[in-house]
Amino acid sequence: RRAGAPPSPGSAVASGGGGGVVGAPPANGGAGAVSVVAPDGGPWQEVAKLAPSELGARATFGWALAYHDGTLAVGAPGAATVVLYTRGADGWVEQQRRAPDSAAGFGGSLALRGDELLVGAARSGTAFRYRRGADGWTLAGRIVPPAGADRATFGTALAIGPNAIAVGAPNAVGGRGRVWVYPGRGAGVGAPSEVAPGRGPATHASGET
Repeated sequence: RRAGAPPSPGSAVASGGGGGVVGAPPANGGAGAVSVVAPDGGPWQEVAKLAPSELGARATFGWALAYHDGTLAVGAPGAATVVLYTRGADGWVEQQRRAPDSAAGFGGSLALRGDELLVGAARSGTAFRYRRGADGWTLAGRIVPPAGADRATFGTALAIGPNAIAVGAPNAVGGRGRVWVYPGRGAGVGAPSEVAPGRGPATHASGET
């Protein structure tokens, strides 16, 4: 889900494991909620709801969602928090929360693949890389645009591929937009290629910190 899209019920969805989840960031007065939906023997319907009230009245929980292989990440950019769940026999169980010291809009976009999680903070122009290990999800690095590049809305859209990650910035360069593709995963990423409408990629120095 794009970080800048208007928050409304159904503006973020994810599926897997025979069911799905639907984000409703304006629910509960802006605190947000996520509906767990499944066929349940017939038409799809809500079978559970995730709504951690302690995140705050304007948390917008459910703004962004990412699911992979039994793990669900839910973004609450109003509280600059991402909540991570695992699926068990009795439904989704909260495992961990990630919240950096300072990153406006953290949790506005998400990408999840295996043991790697990307969290966008487009208002700060940063994407955060987390890796899952024996101690849970830990910060592996921060990605910012290459030197001299426009930082505006960097991290609005995210994707993780088998051998690379991509970070979008739709308002960069006067609204013409840019995507940076970083080769590599795991311990680190390499120098990115900049993708722009109407021309081929141009390589820049690494924007990882």
